[in-house]
Amino acid sequence: MMKTTKAYEMHRLSILKAMLVNQLRDAETEQERDEIRKKLSVSETELRNLHSPDGEPVVSEHAVLRYLERVQGLDIEAIKTEILAGRREQIRKLNTCNIKMPNGLKMVVRGRVVVTILDK
Repeated sequence: MMKTTKAYEMHRLSILKAMLVNQLRDAETEQERDEIRKKLSVSETELRNLHSPDGEPVVSEHAVLRYLERVQGLDIEAIKTEILAGRREQIRKLNTCNIKMPNGLKMVVRGRVVVTILDK
C-alpha cells in the first residue's frame, strides 16, 4: 500500500463522510441506514484520530501545489507535459505499470493515472 500524507487522508475521509451523509439521506430502509451509520461512525472516528491533539495546522499537498503555481509561478501544465513526454502510448497500452525514467526515477501509473514519481 502506498504511503499517504496526513492531509491527504483527512481530505479523503472528509469526502467519504460527505458521501455517506448523502447515502444516509437517500437510504430507503432502516437496515440500510444502520449500515451507513456504522460506516459513518468509523470514518468520523478515523478523521478525529488524524487531527492533532494540540491543534497544529496542516497544509495539504493541494495547497502547496496551488502556492507553487500561483505564488512561485510554476507552470503545472508544462510539468505534466514533461512527465508524459514520450510515455503516453505506453501508459495507454499498459494501463497500470511502473516506468523507469532516464534520470533514474520511477513513474508509478495506476489505471492510466500517474500517481507518483519514486526516488531511485
